[in-house]
Amino acid sequence: MEFQVVDIRDNLRLAVDALRAHTMRAMLTALGLTMGVATLITVMTIVQGANLYVEKKIANLGTNVFRVAKTPFAVVDFTIVVKGRAAHSGINPEEGASAILEMSYQIQKLFALNDAARGITVNVGTIDGGIRSTVVAPEVRASVDVRVRTRADAVEVEAAIRDLKPVTPHTTVEIEGGIEQWPMEPDVRNQALWRRAQGLGRRLGLELDQAAVGGSSDGNTTSQYTATLDGLGAVGDGAHAGHEHAVIPRMVERCALLVLLLMSPPDASAPAAGHDQREATPQGAEK
Repeated sequence: MEFQVVDIRDNLRLAVDALRAHTMRAMLTALGLTMGVATLITVMTIVQGANLYVEKKIANLGTNVFRVAKTPFAVVDFTIVVKGRAAHSGINPEEGASAILEMSYQIQKLFALNDAARGITVNVGTIDGGIRSTVVAPEVRASVDVRVRTRADAVEVEAAIRDLKPVTPHTTVEIEGGIEQWPMEPDVRNQALWRRAQGLGRRLGLELDQAAVGGSSDGNTTSQYTATLDGLGAVGDGAHAGHEHAVIPRMVERCALLVLLLMSPPDASAPAAGHDQREATPQGAEK
């Protein structure tokens, strides 16, 4: 069997012959490649120009500081049900057991759980019960809102509330409800996303601040599974109050930051979900 060695000149000759034999196909291929490269260059130029335009517009607004509320608290809602024994308040009150009196003792225990230094708030928001003024109240219900910064505090406060015991004879205390949303803690992956946002904000002339807030959001839920940055919504004031409002001109910078975050490449070094991500942060320290 004989083998022939084909050098580069033979390869070029074969290529030229193929192009001559298929002139129209070669022209269309060359045209397609040219249009594709030109389109890519045009799009990249437009995107770079848009980035520079937005950065210039934001910089003209002056250096701004806005807060990214990245650590919403856990939300724990309870309903405390106290049951007593009804009786006539004038004829035989000694045979009754006032659920209202017992609830007053339980409310004092609940408010004693507040700890401002640790960010623990316990609030009895509503009380409902009794029949009428001439009847020793047989039942009272109270709604309790609890906010905590850490998962450990949520478990601790929930245990304390479920351990409430009656003081008044012939009364009972029942606890309904529990933890609705775990807190969004400053774990490793959330901090990595925060640092990325901080760097992108500086490109826009913005100084981002971190905060711990008593509210809650969907970020509480998503942060249990993936890196989450909360507080990217509108700038405003007066949440749930009569003067609640949003500052419309600040929407531009928020939108610009969000766009940069979406366009930034993912952090390959960020830890995967499902692992313990919590950092050692002093309790009570504002994040």
